[in-house]
Amino acid sequence: MPALARACVAVAAVLLASRASAQAAPARPDSTGVRPFDVRILGAAPGISGDFLRDALNGPHVAWRGVPGGKVRVPRDSAFAHTLVVAGGTAFVQSRVKGDVIVAGGDLELGPGARIEGRAIAIGGVVKHSPWAFVRDTSLSYPQHHYDLQERDGRSVLHYRRQSDLAGQLFFELPGYYGWQELSYDRVQSVGIQWGPELALQGSDVLIQPVIGWHAQQGNFDPGLHVRLPFGTVWRLDLDGRRETRTNEAWIASTLDNTATTFIFGQDVRNYYRAWRGEAVVSRPIEFFRGHMTMAIGGAWERAWSLATPVPALPSIIGQSLLFSNRRLNPAITDGDIASGVLDLTYEHTATTTPWSLGIRTEVPFQTVGAARWVQNTVTGTLLIPTVGTQYWHAKVRAVITSNGPAPGQRQYGLGGPASMTTRDILDRRGDQLLFVEHLYTFPIERWDDPLWGTPKFSLRHVLGGAAVGGLGTLSNEVGVRFDFAVLRSDIMFDPESRRVIFSFAAAIGP
Repeated sequence: MPALARACVAVAAVLLASRASAQAAPARPDSTGVRPFDVRILGAAPGISGDFLRDALNGPHVAWRGVPGGKVRVPRDSAFAHTLVVAGGTAFVQSRVKGDVIVAGGDLELGPGARIEGRAIAIGGVVKHSPWAFVRDTSLSYPQHHYDLQERDGRSVLHYRRQSDLAGQLFFELPGYYGWQELSYDRVQSVGIQWGPELALQGSDVLIQPVIGWHAQQGNFDPGLHVRLPFGTVWRLDLDGRRETRTNEAWIASTLDNTATTFIFGQDVRNYYRAWRGEAVVSRPIEFFRGHMTMAIGGAWERAWSLATPVPALPSIIGQSLLFSNRRLNPAITDGDIASGVLDLTYEHTATTTPWSLGIRTEVPFQTVGAARWVQNTVTGTLLIPTVGTQYWHAKVRAVITSNGPAPGQRQYGLGGPASMTTRDILDRRGDQLLFVEHLYTFPIERWDDPLWGTPKFSLRHVLGGAAVGGLGTLSNEVGVRFDFAVLRSDIMFDPESRRVIFSFAAAIGP
């Protein structure tokens, strides 16, 4: 406990020092000298993307002029009380925005420190996420539409043009941090990195992404390749093949969050296995008046094998002497091949003040390990309702439903520990059936708003969940409070049945 107290004091000192330095530094609009300006639409894009841009320009907003062939940089020490619109070029955003961020005519690149209390929308490009950026609602990309920024009769206007009208040109890019796309640290692989460039053809949806990964504990390189090819007017084909370390618990915490939590607090909230995997998926977007749907159908092949837990356990800064969770065994799976058909439907209802989403993924194997011919459905949903002032209620649900089971270990999911069922031991419930429901009522603490680290948030939290093979087992309830500030999250949760109270820390960096 003294070690934990010293760590908390050190973290608080760092945050207070950075707050003071950020308040002392004068805010600047942009390192490129770009200033706000007035812009209007000349022929909006059809569908919901045109509505997003039109509504933003008709409401409270700030518009920045894009840089032709370049990139507008919105620095980390800037903040916006309303929606930010960047017109006529790509934008690299690191600021805090209490509203949407919309780029019309380019990509929206979210850099480290970006905190968007709304939606991230790219029209004429794509949204590129940094693991150190936060988007509260959702991210939407409309690369098939494009806007040119023009001057007409002394006014700046955005002229709509389909992206397919642009001349084809191949671009070489290094996404992430100069191509470094992932840094991981976990109890089965130690330090891991992933690097890869992007080759994109302007005026189309063609994308080629080779990657190479390396993990210290494995001692070998993991190759991968993703190719995206358009056909017709709205359809596209995605081909993906790679060798990797896979997990079924990525929904609990992002890779960056799990890495930081493992390294600092000694709590790895994932199970792992190794696999070669190939996937071919045909998909198309469908735009509605108030929402956006993606429909995908394809097939996948996977050759998987168990991944042992190394001994001795990897060190952590303060948690190893308290929880020993880095010594937790990695459960074995049933080694072998699985070939299956996949159907994926996702709908995001975003054109209202109460955004919600619903996703259904169905996997039907025609080759599997074991005797059971299981079919597995994964259902996810979110709902956000603004209430009084800046307060909001946020709910999310995740359910795994398996019929004709049991499913093998590589299709079983865990529940328990920080960010899921806090009063349970880490992933102590595991099976091919799972239910997790979380409710949060959040109070942003505006008076403590920090220009560098963002707004602290206090939330009332309720969680219901369970997981087992062939059923959900006993469902557990938890109630408590959550506090988020900067890159740290703390929960105090109470289980009414067991009377157990747990106080936990975790990282909250990624989206």
